[in-house]
Amino acid sequence: MGTAKKGFNEVVSWPTVRNLHRCTYCPYSTYYTTNLRKHLRIHTKEKPFSCPHCEYSAAQKETLKRHVLTHVGVERQRSMAGVPSGGDPTTPARKIHQCSYCSYATYYSTSLRKHIRVHTKEKPFACTMCPFRTTQQENLRRHLFTHSDERPYPCELCSFRAVQRCHLQRHVWKHHNSFISQD
Repeated sequence: MGTAKKGFNEVVSWPTVRNLHRCTYCPYSTYYTTNLRKHLRIHTKEKPFSCPHCEYSAAQKETLKRHVLTHVGVERQRSMAGVPSGGDPTTPARKIHQCSYCSYATYYSTSLRKHIRVHTKEKPFACTMCPFRTTQQENLRRHLFTHSDERPYPCELCSFRAVQRCHLQRHVWKHHNSFISQD
């Protein structure tokens, strides 16, 4: 482990290169074995987290938690959250927003609005320079880089610059046979 002085008496440590864990399928690397274990499920298709209400299974625990919200029913939601049947009278029940097209449900109205666009095919975010349209503002923001000279991700090994970090990672892997940590 390397060390560095921080403040007056505080010493911080960081992992060295020999502790870097690399994916055997792609350029992904991380200093944390738990992150690599989660990442490997992308390639192995392992889904160890199963829904107690249906046949659905997920690779990530958080994904399963979101899925469980699709099984609407206040008692079921409260029991999954650890609130005993009948609920704690001092804890107000959170409102569940249900999709009118499918069984998707969420606690967040903004998430439901974004989700409904899957069904309605609505693409409210439009590029002013080309016909590109998208369902989410973040996708439009990323798209706009294609019309500018701005490339915020420079390669440290050559003059290449990328619009997105994943494009830089692909470049480094392909042209320099190296890895960029995603931590």
